[in-house]
Amino acid sequence: MSRVWLTNGDQEIPEELWSQLDGRVWHATSLCRAKTILKCSEIRVQEDGYHGLNKYKGRVCVFDFGNTSRDVHSLGHWSEWCGYQQAKIEGEVAVRMGVWLEINVELLDEKFYTAEQIGKEFKTLINSGKGKHSRHIPGCEGGVDERIAVEAIGEVLAVTQTDKKMKLCSEFTELVLEQIAEWRLRLASEA
Repeated sequence: MSRVWLTNGDQEIPEELWSQLDGRVWHATSLCRAKTILKCSEIRVQEDGYHGLNKYKGRVCVFDFGNTSRDVHSLGHWSEWCGYQQAKIEGEVAVRMGVWLEINVELLDEKFYTAEQIGKEFKTLINSGKGKHSRHIPGCEGGVDERIAVEAIGEVLAVTQTDKKMKLCSEFTELVLEQIAEWRLRLASEA
């Protein structure tokens, strides 16, 4: 099944990007929030932004690109997590981008809920009539109870919204976030 950015028409997700996401778990955030995560030493449930099932349950939202993501029919909002949602946090910037933090779920004990588990929980909640104000992203939204320690963060992937340019970094450090900020400024000056 092809992956499609519906907000950009029927453009497929670039293979280079999909090869990074496929089979892994990621948390999407903004550059300024990534700096806060590093300073606080953990990813916390955010009070603003997307109001889905995970936030309702006190969980951090993650993207689980495991087997269930291959069956998703509504992939269209993924491009929103490559700059659109982040612009709501950062304000308008010349180059909208998302910062994706890879999560090593093996370090989370029993705190990680797969996209399949969240999907079943969402259906149960909806069928009971209690979940009419909750949302979730079918097939790829997983969750983590309460918080994620920075020690569970692996690679960092910055992705621009409009042209899907990528910068992959092997660790989550202040230097890496500075390099991403410089990269964004360079892209803005080239535009």
